[in-house]
Amino acid sequence: MQGFVWGINSFDQYGVQLGKVTADSVRDQIGQLRKNPAAPMGDFNASTIALLEAYLRKNNGGDK
Repeated sequence: MQGFVWGINSFDQYGVQLGKVTADSVRDQIGQLRKNPAAPMGDFNASTIALLEAYLRKNNGGDK
C-alpha cells in the first residue's frame, strides 16, 4: 500500500532495491536495540518506529 501511495511499483527493479535497503536498515536497527535497548532509534517514520518497538516488546519481553 505504501508503494502505491508513493507511486513506487514494488515489483520493478527500483522498488525491489528500495525494499532491500529498507529491510537492511530495519534489521540493523533491531540488532542494535537487542544489544542495547537504550540505543537511539534510527531515522524511521513514526509508524515504522512504533512497529519496531512493538516487535521488540513482543519478541524480547522487554520494554523497548
